[in-house]
Amino acid sequence: MKNIGLTLALLPILLISCTSNKVYNSTTALSPPLNASVIILPPDFEISSLNAGGNREPQADWTAAAKSGFIAALEEFFFDRGVRPIPYGLENLSDEDVDLIRQANINLDAIELAQARGSMPGTREYSISDNLIAPLEKYDADYAIFAMIRSSHATGGRVAVAIIAGIGGVPVATGSASYRVALFDLRDGQVAWANFDPVALGGLGNPAEASNEQWQRSFETLFQDFPL
Repeated sequence: MKNIGLTLALLPILLISCTSNKVYNSTTALSPPLNASVIILPPDFEISSLNAGGNREPQADWTAAAKSGFIAALEEFFFDRGVRPIPYGLENLSDEDVDLIRQANINLDAIELAQARGSMPGTREYSISDNLIAPLEKYDADYAIFAMIRSSHATGGRVAVAIIAGIGGVPVATGSASYRVALFDLRDGQVAWANFDPVALGGLGNPAEASNEQWQRSFETLFQDFPL
């Protein structure tokens, strides 16, 4: 049983050691202005429990708590860097901004694909159309930041299944996490910076239960090479 416990404890470390740096910095980005400002778009989070059968069950209360904790921690992070955070003002995206996020994710998909193919950095500009940026002009912000997290966490039943399966040498997943976070320059629409590296969430645990201190520690890798 001690060996099983050790294996489960080392699993996050093993996963982290197998990942590579997935930070993107645009080679054609405009220089950051003095006293830069960033609008914090509503994060796209889904925090789920992983039941005994391995099915993900989205938890609305966990998701709401994770969003609230992330935004509060991000505002503090920006203040500490001399960047002015601008609240979006709504809990969810307005209808007029849905297409903006859709195009943003298309750009981020392209960046991830280029990274996987080893064709980064390149000279291609990944950007959002001017007509989609226009609705954000009322915020008078220099940048917009968008984050997406998908995270699942084992229930007691799932942990029991993992322990029993471990006795027979069968690995059983007890959770998963993925994310992307990107900074968009509203002056020209470019993706100025992005990070897809799962290492950033390695020590966070369940985002719904993360303290501000835990979020700040995760930001050290989540916002690696951040240009502001």
